[in-house]
Amino acid sequence: MTAILTTAAVVLVAVVVMKEFGILTPEPPSSRDDFDLSGELAPIERASREIASEAGALRVIEFLDLQCPACADYHTRVLSRLDDSLPAGAFSLKVVHLPLQIHPHAIDAARASECAFEQSRFSEYLGVALAAQRRFREQPWLELATTVGVADTTKFRACMQRGDTAQQILAGLSASDALGVRATPTLVVNGILRSQPPSLAELLKIARTSTVGR
Repeated sequence: MTAILTTAAVVLVAVVVMKEFGILTPEPPSSRDDFDLSGELAPIERASREIASEAGALRVIEFLDLQCPACADYHTRVLSRLDDSLPAGAFSLKVVHLPLQIHPHAIDAARASECAFEQSRFSEYLGVALAAQRRFREQPWLELATTVGVADTTKFRACMQRGDTAQQILAGLSASDALGVRATPTLVVNGILRSQPPSLAELLKIARTSTVGR
């Protein structure tokens, strides 16, 4: 009973914070032009988790909702193909949690990814979670975790119940709110907040241009 009450309290806090930041009423993607965030990246970096940490010519930060179908599609079509399309060490990829209220299991999915992070399986967990979105109503968090090699299931269960597991998620909501980001996936590419997610061809062009400019 205590565990159930703790989980309910955590979710309630998250909902209150989301309401404060305006996330409970998602807005359509902004039509504004791209703009430079080079001098404002510190809070975004603090709210992010690394997937690919090489300090290459292409530096991508993604605002991600794990229950967002467009995010799953973008990872499949674009981000997962960067490894095969660029030389080793040519890009870095970080994600910032932005669970939207229209996706009822997004917060729990994000919490589970943070628990996988504690056991060094964050990037692996994102991959299987995005591929398993249709199963989210089953709450398959522990099953997905063990699939990617999360060994300490007791620690994982305890992590899912802890209040501090939401801290990185709340940091992502705060960073998103400060930038006016309301849609996922939204990308910051080499310090530029993009009005639309770039295609694979666009990202490769940016990588080549940035390399030449170095």
